[in-house]
Amino acid sequence: MSFAKEFTVCMHGSYLPTPDEALESVADALEFLELLHTAAEAAGGVEITLADLEAAGGVVGLGALVGDAAAVTVAAYAGAVAGCMLAGGGSVVWDLLAEQDVSAPVVRDVVAAASSAGVEVPEKFAVA
Repeated sequence: MSFAKEFTVCMHGSYLPTPDEALESVADALEFLELLHTAAEAAGGVEITLADLEAAGGVVGLGALVGDAAAVTVAAYAGAVAGCMLAGGGSVVWDLLAEQDVSAPVVRDVVAAASSAGVEVPEKFAVA
């Protein structure tokens, strides 16, 4: 199964919608998480809801996502995205985190999602 399909099945299994723009790869999901965190911090922090983020003009392309999950906090949604990214991308996630310039909040999301799922966190990221 492709990453996009696995990611979508995982998100929908948690009763959460996927972003309007398809996330075809782990790199796309990391980019989306970066965008989500940057927008949330500019709009008041990750404890705001997706509806508040949209109202602040924070992220283009949330559209239906907000309608379906308006009351979900950015933090909760970002955690779900990170968890489903791990489920669909496996060890590729750790490789990309090591290779790319990824913000600390995104690394924390991935580490927390891995820890929560019982997935071993590489030593390099264990203290992120």
